[in-house]
Amino acid sequence: MVFLLSVHSGPESIRSSFCGPNHLEDGTFAMSVDEPIGGPVVIRVAGDIDKSTVAVFAECVTEAIVCGRSLVVDLLDVEYVDATGTSVLTAAATRLASHRCRAIIACTDGLREHLESSWGRCGVECHDSVASAIHAAMRPREHPIDTASNDAAVTA
Repeated sequence: MVFLLSVHSGPESIRSSFCGPNHLEDGTFAMSVDEPIGGPVVIRVAGDIDKSTVAVFAECVTEAIVCGRSLVVDLLDVEYVDATGTSVLTAAATRLASHRCRAIIACTDGLREHLESSWGRCGVECHDSVASAIHAAMRPREHPIDTASNDAAVTA
């Protein structure tokens, strides 16, 4: 079993994150990881994913992939993901699909539109709630995606 630690941008964000991302100061980046038994790994992110935070985000996603389970990334408290962040998500989807697992995102409609315009059809499913994303992650993938053509569905 892989143990993932919550990652914070600084010591002051640790205390704040216990109150939930809605109470973090503007611009604070924080992540927490949950590994429910029998379910997907859930990474909850607050703050933007950009060049200053993508290395920590990528490391966390990579560690989650090692678990060999589907991955849900909760981006409901994220307003912006830059190109490096989207590449981390698409790479995760490709790696997980080869093991018949899924990479699924929970995000707002605005962020979903931004992500879909950035990556098109890449194998990452987008849902409007964490519950919906976890439910989708529990369904086994019947066939791995064709990583050469990137022809997997992006769903709402």
